[in-house]
Amino acid sequence: MQDFIDLSSDDAAALHSSLDVVAPLVPAVVDAAYEKLLPFDITAKSFVPHQTGYTRNLLGTHT
Repeated sequence: MQDFIDLSSDDAAALHSSLDVVAPLVPAVVDAAYEKLLPFDITAKSFVPHQTGYTRNLLGTHT
């Protein structure tokens, strides 16, 4: 993951040292990311796995 987002070891150390400040913000950041990604069919399909035998169209996505 560090390589994918180009996170250096210095960046990781800075995040670890700011854990007390950053940790409470994580739920809001994750919620914001989902709110941004879920309206789009192509990304929503990655987050809402198909369940065998269940045919309801979750999140209003097009299949």
